[in-house]
Amino acid sequence: MDQFVVKSKLPSHEIPNISVGEYFLQNITRNINENPQRIAFINSENGTKTTYSEFQKEALHVASSLLSDDLLLSSDDLVMFFGDNSLQYVILIVAMAYLGLPATPAKSANGCFEVAQQLVDSKASVLCISASQRHLATIQQVSEQHPTALEHLKVIILIDGGDETVADTLKESLKMKSITTYQKLLEHSKDALPLATIPHFSVDPQSGTYAIIYTSGSSGLPKGAIHSHRSFLAAILAMQASKVFIDSHQAVVSFIYPGVKVPEMVSSRLRNRYNAEVHELYGQTEFMGGVSSMLSVYEPGNVGEPLPNVEMKIVHLSTGFSLPSGEEGEICLRGPNCFLGYLNNAKATAEAIDTQTGFFRTGDVGYADSRGCLFITDRIKELIKYKHWSVSPAEIEVFLQTHPSVVEACVVGVKHATEGAHLRAYVLLKNKGENGSMVTEKEIAQYVQDNMGYQKRLNGGVHFVASIPRTIIGKIDRQHFKNLVKGEVLIEKAEAEK
Repeated sequence: MDQFVVKSKLPSHEIPNISVGEYFLQNITRNINENPQRIAFINSENGTKTTYSEFQKEALHVASSLLSDDLLLSSDDLVMFFGDNSLQYVILIVAMAYLGLPATPAKSANGCFEVAQQLVDSKASVLCISASQRHLATIQQVSEQHPTALEHLKVIILIDGGDETVADTLKESLKMKSITTYQKLLEHSKDALPLATIPHFSVDPQSGTYAIIYTSGSSGLPKGAIHSHRSFLAAILAMQASKVFIDSHQAVVSFIYPGVKVPEMVSSRLRNRYNAEVHELYGQTEFMGGVSSMLSVYEPGNVGEPLPNVEMKIVHLSTGFSLPSGEEGEICLRGPNCFLGYLNNAKATAEAIDTQTGFFRTGDVGYADSRGCLFITDRIKELIKYKHWSVSPAEIEVFLQTHPSVVEACVVGVKHATEGAHLRAYVLLKNKGENGSMVTEKEIAQYVQDNMGYQKRLNGGVHFVASIPRTIIGKIDRQHFKNLVKGEVLIEKAEAEK
């Protein structure tokens, strides 16, 4: 059955049996020992530089402060991050790893609905959130519309501008006692005892959860993919081996490939404009860093070859048998990079991972050539590319059904001249007068805008329909609606993200 399996040409390497916190500690310490003034981070907005020594000192101080009696953190806690990229964000990520606490990052662009869903599904007990107006407004909206989503939270940590005044205001509005700030953690670290061990809480690298990363929800609501310390480290080491991490300032562009093609025109422009190396890295939330073109000379469409410790096969969509080079089928990957399973979803886990062979079914269609290089041709699961986001129409359809006037909906992408595709919803309403179903198309679009992330706005419009056609097996006939927008090209740009 597995006659045709493509293996990495690079030698396999051993993955250390350590936690991510220990890995961070070892590598940061090595950089400090080699050069105490080595720069770890540069703020792109103001050019401020942070050395590894400064970063390490602050991360250890914050980690120690997090163990104060006021916060009552334990090994059972899960930390959710909701904010923009920043130095404080990264320091807290490392500090939590030093403690041995698992984390679940939320997309910064997420709206009330997505944030509430992730809080409920993950049962996060600690929330690290940017003190920006947008993020604070979103969590306030969650408390008003989905109050049970906050019931597991025992502490909120404000980062990037959150002061005592903001914390007090949030305490009042959320009715929560334990809300602190990053700055307060730093101040309290003066009295905190240094960590005796890293990680502070006992961790099993093989089976212990390091991160729960939510998928794009291609078949419904997003699912939480559980990565162990081992699978996360395996991905990092594999990418390092393929030279994805470059220790120089030369121009290098790496595309993270989520099952949608990087247009040849885009990669060619980058190569010519910046005189940059352009490479692609193929992987998924569930299987990070599986294939990379860093192992070969750039070639349009060639995603690359399996990274160290990774095996790849192409299987027939009906029989599941592996296929020889040149034949199209579903791409399957096997290796230590693979996630453990989906949180609270054994059925989806069983459908994604072949328990007999250990191969992960990606849901992407492609072929391997005679060299073992991967080419992506299609996707089994439905995703729409809007700007740099891969958006699940199914997730928006599920949300639209929460509107009291909506029976069901089908969301498709309408081609845009410069922004990929804009989302359009075809909506079936309840009978006129039932639950206020005299709603307008504009109100339905606003309902999505008010509750979901920027990338899920219905910029392609809302169209009411008399019926939603179905396939012979009872599924929404998405192709019917795709045919309606075939040949249509939008030119008006979407409103910029605020």
